Amino acid sequence: MMTTERNSVHCAETPVPWWLRRKDQQKADIETAVREFLVLDRDLTDREIYFLAEALAAVARGTFGIAMQAIIDAHEPESAFSPYSKIPPEDFKGTTMEALRKALQHSESCPVQETPVFR
Repeated sequence: MMTTERNSVHCAETPVPWWLRRKDQQKADIETAVREFLVLDRDLTDREIYFLAEALAAVARGTFGIAMQAIIDAHEPESAFSPYSKIPPEDFKGTTMEALRKALQHSESCPVQETPVFR
């Protein structure tokens, strides 16, 4: 096997890090992660719902790094956070499982925000 063949085989087996993927792939990955939470056979915690809503909001703005961090945070167990870091109810008001489902459906029907919007 020549060097170039070995390199192409190695590259085909190595997954591409999320930040090197195309924007549409990043968007689809984040939407898939949110969908996986929504189909769990349990109630989500307030913190999980908060982070998932944050992830979808970040996808809408095209800030995929922020969205990915929110997904990572949503996977952390409640015990990983300080007991003093409760989410204020006013930050969470109105965000329900149904609202998350609607936001996910809306996100899936929207085009990718290629240029990040920081406001």
